[in-house]
Amino acid sequence: MKRFLCVVPSILMMLGVVACSDDNASDASGAQNEPGESSIVSSAAEGANSSGAENSGGNVGSSSSAAKPPSGITEPCTTPEPVSDMWYGPAAVAQSIYHANTGLDNGTETSGYWFSFENEDGDAGVVWPDHSTYENSMDPVVDFCRGVCGTFDFKNEGVTGIGFNVAGIVSWDHEVPDFADASAWGGLCVTYASESDLVVAMSTDTTYAYVNNLASMPKASLPKSLEVNTICSKWDDFVSPAGTTGNSTHLASVIFAARGAAGTQSKFNIIGVGKYADARNVCEQGAEPFVAGKN
Repeated sequence: MKRFLCVVPSILMMLGVVACSDDNASDASGAQNEPGESSIVSSAAEGANSSGAENSGGNVGSSSSAAKPPSGITEPCTTPEPVSDMWYGPAAVAQSIYHANTGLDNGTETSGYWFSFENEDGDAGVVWPDHSTYENSMDPVVDFCRGVCGTFDFKNEGVTGIGFNVAGIVSWDHEVPDFADASAWGGLCVTYASESDLVVAMSTDTTYAYVNNLASMPKASLPKSLEVNTICSKWDDFVSPAGTTGNSTHLASVIFAARGAAGTQSKFNIIGVGKYADARNVCEQGAEPFVAGKN
């Protein structure tokens, strides 16, 4: 059995740079495709349309539909603002704070830093925008995107994604995700744009084997949206293929992932991540809450 590989240098973790690969994922063959530049960037945060080639990949595993907005949120839609103080790209740029504020750091000050993941064979991965200089920090990516944006590039059929740790690593001598009790969050609100369907998953993985373990994680759907969209889901809406809900009292990471067919690409931007319990500035349009400012 091949061993899972993940490169997590200590100094890079503090800078928000973690590239994980998993060589246990099954191989798949397909046409090669050149990476492209993300167009789902800051204009999306202002409610502008963003378009591009569609990805033929679908949802990564089964998940429930998004929950309705929290009761009592009836404010009119006015201007785009965050649904909570956890993560909002424009505010991160303005304040030069480039990680999610989970409020659950274990003292290592490593929580909330964004990472990407793929398998060792490179069947799929994240291509960061050409206009950012992604070397030792995610800061240029966030500055360019006013969020975390890029292109999911599927050289072969596969799964790839991004995420952040809720509590951080256990220690500098044991650099694996620690667990936190996030039950008080009530769930998650995600502000995003994506050319393909995404899922947001509750991870308890401490081996960085996200590609292998994603299918069994409790997750909620983030349907394809070429305009900025906000979807709020309670923890009970995060369901595994076995029909079980996630344990929010024992959460290691929040994962965003997509599956794609060989030779396809999909642009994405994760603009905001908020606590369901703190959700604000969302209005009900049809069955789902959308970013304020949308008509």
